[in-house]
Amino acid sequence: MKDGVDEVLELVMLAGEILLKNGAETYRVEDTVERIGLAAGMRQVEAFATPTGIVVTLEHPLGFARTKVRRIRERGISLNKVAAVNEVSRQMVNGKLSAAQAAFELSKIQQNSNAYPPWVHLVAAGIGSGCFAYLFGSNLKEFFLAVVAGLVIHWFRLKAAGWGFNRLFGSFLGGLIAAATGVLGQLSLLEVTADKVIIGAIMTLVPGLAITHAVRDVIYEDLLSGVSRGVEAVLVSVAVAAGVSLVLGLWLGVG
Repeated sequence: MKDGVDEVLELVMLAGEILLKNGAETYRVEDTVERIGLAAGMRQVEAFATPTGIVVTLEHPLGFARTKVRRIRERGISLNKVAAVNEVSRQMVNGKLSAAQAAFELSKIQQNSNAYPPWVHLVAAGIGSGCFAYLFGSNLKEFFLAVVAGLVIHWFRLKAAGWGFNRLFGSFLGGLIAAATGVLGQLSLLEVTADKVIIGAIMTLVPGLAITHAVRDVIYEDLLSGVSRGVEAVLVSVAVAAGVSLVLGLWLGVG
């Protein structure tokens, strides 16, 4: 008999996929998958996750095993979905949800859109950029320029993602916009220096979560995931710096 093993395998793969797509740490993905699989009645669960894929093997109490691999091609950040999957896992471990009920709840989580509409993200990016500029000593004009730059950067990043461009291109484009806004502001307005506007605008592009996850994965000895996330953070930082450098290089060269 092979009762339920395929269904449980699909259940744990769905949980792992949602977590990886929405910014969960590698150890959290593996731990959640193992807990759900054991709660569903499997004798042993082995999970191996990286930022771009997950491999899961389930061993049924009757002795046979199943293995499945899933490639993760789209990644973002939605800690609301991560928390929701964790809650489903807890309820299943505590016996409050069956495997079928957990699968239904995970399907709803996967289909739900982001907790906030796009305009909220845009406003948050703009205000965040302005506040970072203020922390670095900007005046009121530089603050508002940084707000505008943050709004435009985030809007273009959303559009670039919709057009199929990867994160590195979006980061490069963000650096271009930040530097161009700062340079144009200094050329056209009094009491405006480009550096504070640029610094404030690019702070929302800094891959802080990737760096945090890289360090945490290394601490938990998930070396493959830690190194790959660290390399990703470095490449994003280089892309932002390249966009800023291009604009500043042209400006200083012409000047």
